[in-house]
Amino acid sequence: MPRRTLLPVCSSLAVGALIVACGGDGGPTGAEPVDTTPPPPPSVRPRTVEAHDIGNQGSAGDLEVRFQRARDHLQATAYRILVEPAPAALTVSEALALGPDRYREVEVPSEGARVVLDGLTATDGSPVVEGEDYAVRVLGVAAQADSLSQLSTAASARLADAAVVRTLGPGVVGGTGGLAIAGDGTVFMADFVSTVYRIAPGGEPEVFSEGHATPSGNLVLADGSLLQSNYADGSIDRIAPDGTVSPYVEGLVGPVGMTLAPDGAVLVVDCNVNEVRRVADDGTFTTFAESPLLLCPNSITTDGSGTFWVVNFRDGAVLEVNDAGDVSVLARVPGTNNGHIVHHDGALWLTSLETRRIYRVTLDGSVEAVAGSGAIGMSDGLALEAEMARPNGIVIDAEGRFLYWNDHFGDALNAYADGPAVLRRLEFAREGG
Repeated sequence: MPRRTLLPVCSSLAVGALIVACGGDGGPTGAEPVDTTPPPPPSVRPRTVEAHDIGNQGSAGDLEVRFQRARDHLQATAYRILVEPAPAALTVSEALALGPDRYREVEVPSEGARVVLDGLTATDGSPVVEGEDYAVRVLGVAAQADSLSQLSTAASARLADAAVVRTLGPGVVGGTGGLAIAGDGTVFMADFVSTVYRIAPGGEPEVFSEGHATPSGNLVLADGSLLQSNYADGSIDRIAPDGTVSPYVEGLVGPVGMTLAPDGAVLVVDCNVNEVRRVADDGTFTTFAESPLLLCPNSITTDGSGTFWVVNFRDGAVLEVNDAGDVSVLARVPGTNNGHIVHHDGALWLTSLETRRIYRVTLDGSVEAVAGSGAIGMSDGLALEAEMARPNGIVIDAEGRFLYWNDHFGDALNAYADGPAVLRRLEFAREGG
């Protein structure tokens, strides 16, 4: 009987596709295993939630919430911002069951969101007030099923009666020129390119006048018209309340900030010749003050008594000018690049472009930073924690409640760079809480 040789099963079946069942050493390896683990559910959890106190009204309108959209943002239909009395305790199902007055719904943002919570109550129905601890969370509402919705981690919030910085409304394309303010709170903002904007209280920028030659400093007159200096062509325009422009002064060499003397004459700093000029009613001008201390004088203010104060663009000096035109140094602020200055309530307030801060200078020369951390940026919040980029023009409203300045989102070292330039506000703490 012939001898039979038994072959391994895999060898006897090494035909067609089954050959893959044998390893290179002749032993079987088997097919690749099939992963039967279900994919993870989509993540609609909002990320990087922050809560900032940016107002001083003692309500939810002081609270700004910032967050980044979820990883799987296409699976979220909306985000709901919740303010819970601390500590955070709501479950997802409880958060989904809240009424619309207990959350602020936000559409899925392109990247991140910044939302001010005007009119919102806490999740328990109580008003959001100062002095209480809150946990701010954002609920990502899932498109597929409520069970897939997710809550973010909590950000702590506690509103306080403290000075805060807030950015107002949208910006405008342009740089940062001067600011002026009317008695009703309307702010005029020059863009240092060609346009002057008018911003009513609570409103957005609208074009007031166009066609100027790098408009810089400005001044509201008693009849409601606006004087607007044009740095590039050495002129000053007079703009009527309806926006009609007429020439007022020609022949200056880099005019910037302006103020009024006690007799009603206009004083203007003329940067490129380092002088303060006095302008007569007919538009002619004479030199009021000249001194080696004037180094591209950029802004001038007064208390109405005949004493004036000037800041330079090329150093940090705060200069005092008496009614005879004599110039002396009152103080020096950090940095070598001041913006504009305003007198209010017995003190001087000025912007420093280089240090990205706002300073208060007393009339005896003491200097105090009142806003700005020194870091470059545009974040709002508590005054000394807020960021700035290129603070320049500065005004204070008649009641002394708000200090305004214009700032710049673009190149912090280039006033001509595309903006937007924005109006920002320092809200002083309320006296007595």
